[in-house]
Amino acid sequence: MCVQGVEYTKMTKIPPVNELKGRSLGRILIKMGLLTREKVHEALVVQKEKVDKGNKVKLGQVLLEMNLIKKRDLQIALAGQRGMEFVDIDGMEIPKATLDVVPAQMARTYRIIPIQYDKSRNRLTVAMESADNFRATDDLSTLMGFAVEAKVTDADSISAALDKYYKEEDSSLNELIGEIEGDKTLTQYK
Repeated sequence: MCVQGVEYTKMTKIPPVNELKGRSLGRILIKMGLLTREKVHEALVVQKEKVDKGNKVKLGQVLLEMNLIKKRDLQIALAGQRGMEFVDIDGMEIPKATLDVVPAQMARTYRIIPIQYDKSRNRLTVAMESADNFRATDDLSTLMGFAVEAKVTDADSISAALDKYYKEEDSSLNELIGEIEGDKTLTQYK
């Protein structure tokens, strides 16, 4: 369900990640067919005006405010800039064995969804909402010993997948909290 290299919208083509990695955001959005050089330059002028007034603002935010791109387009471009693929997890059915390798608390804390697990290579592929979520990949690698491949998806898809796949854990956590609150030995420490 990866959208890399295939048509994303009528006008948007996602180039291979190796053509996007390390490039400027403006160049990536031009390469994706979303903006012209003129529109990027207009946004850069607006960004400079805001910076001159003492406001720190990123180009992506300016482009969103100018309604030149959608948030999802920005996420795809930023993922490509970091050398990561964007993956559409909506409608994806993830095997229970894959979900079981990441505890619900960890998935919810880091806002990640495991989407593929190769047990023979101990390789875990996760979808996350931000290309900047290095802590998640580092902890999965360091604490749990996985070789991790990270892909980016949108925040709404992560929220929906967390609710779909890890919903039972919420009730277990609530039961645990209820048990702790009902424990007379522990209540004296309130």
